[in-house]
Amino acid sequence: MLQLRERECGDDPLKIGFPSVDTCLAVVLQTTAELVGWHSLNTDTPVTVANSGKLRAYAAAHAGGAPVHLYIATNRANHARDWRTELTAIAGGLLYHGPATAIDLHVNDEGVYVQFERDAASRTCDVFYKRNSKVDYESGKTRLHVDSVRHRRLLTGALDFGHLFTPVGGDGKATVYTTVTTNDQSAKGKLNKVGWNRRNTITIP
Repeated sequence: MLQLRERECGDDPLKIGFPSVDTCLAVVLQTTAELVGWHSLNTDTPVTVANSGKLRAYAAAHAGGAPVHLYIATNRANHARDWRTELTAIAGGLLYHGPATAIDLHVNDEGVYVQFERDAASRTCDVFYKRNSKVDYESGKTRLHVDSVRHRRLLTGALDFGHLFTPVGGDGKATVYTTVTTNDQSAKGKLNKVGWNRRNTITIP
């Protein structure tokens, strides 16, 4: 699975994690084949829409399958955006039509780890979260070959997503989050599953 830091995007057939979501936004486009994720900064709506268009280009070039569900997740009070307006705007940038879900994590005093797990049969995702204080992030150097990149960074002002390593086209290495584990501050040990009471789902016509 991939762990996506701020401004990073990527695709994975099963799971995508988002370390330390607080005022920013975890965006996941589920297709019939995989998940496409993007860790968006808390920016103005026009910028978010423009970046959604870049994500559409990334998905078209690197992800397989037809889109079936769109998700966004954040601490809504800290993010300070109307969920329906934002969800509709992102769908517009993606040219997406269909079910779309906004998740309010309701953790407004610290960042949160968020993990999406694809359920192919139901065409939905199970979503899990844990407070930063209850998880440990591990990072490492990961080799990202140019012919199989599933992990990129959105470059401000650029027309597309760029490689995480340099030189572009080379066999460089980038530091990425590799694993996330619960620590001794977590009484239950496991990630918390997002319940239906924290989800708002609409249909984008």
